[in-house]
Amino acid sequence: MKNCALDLGNTQLKVALFQDRDFLNLEVFTTFQDLVSFLNNETIEHSILSSVLNGHETQQLLSQLNIQPKILGESTPIPIQNNYRTPKTLGNDRLANACFAGVQCPGQSALVIDAGTCLKMDLVNAENEYLGGSIGPGLEMRFKALNNYTGNLPLLSNEEEYQNLVGNDTNTSILSGVKIGMQEEINGLIRRYEANYDDLTIFITGGDLDKFELKSKNTIFADRLITLKGLNEILLFNI
Repeated sequence: MKNCALDLGNTQLKVALFQDRDFLNLEVFTTFQDLVSFLNNETIEHSILSSVLNGHETQQLLSQLNIQPKILGESTPIPIQNNYRTPKTLGNDRLANACFAGVQCPGQSALVIDAGTCLKMDLVNAENEYLGGSIGPGLEMRFKALNNYTGNLPLLSNEEEYQNLVGNDTNTSILSGVKIGMQEEINGLIRRYEANYDDLTIFITGGDLDKFELKSKNTIFADRLITLKGLNEILLFNI
């Protein structure tokens, strides 16, 4: 059974193909035309779509596809209990990450750290209940904020390597404050989660997942595809 998980963002259109739960391949597009051409040449049995695009753009895409994906929304059945107080405001990426964690770790607590545009943490407890988590600025957002909200601080790239605690000029001081600061923030939150939840499994995903030296009592599992795999878990739950 070939499944397709579509994650439509503002700048990237991601397609992941699965054979049941087994990941096959990932394709990333920047135009509807290329996405449609690829999908219409694939034999897909089941599909799911998560989109941050407006309704008109999403319908425009769907009208060109040979498949009719299940649209992920607030009322979509999911394989975990969603205890988030405001489900209408919950991002599909966070929900998918939580579903992945819940399926991967039945009977134990799991934390997903998503280090992308924002730094997000999402917790599923041992009763398979999604409790919520936290949202903070990601690396690039922190660099941009220092540049945008001050008169003299330069805009640095989040690709610059730096591990020293003490910066000895303005650039390295920014790198220390942003990169070391964010690393310590994540590690501090990990310690607090581990203190409150026994037998905690930790996953990390997102574009910046490899930019930090994370510390945990347990193994931290890194996987850039957690959101797409979570979408596939939601799809499998609805078949």
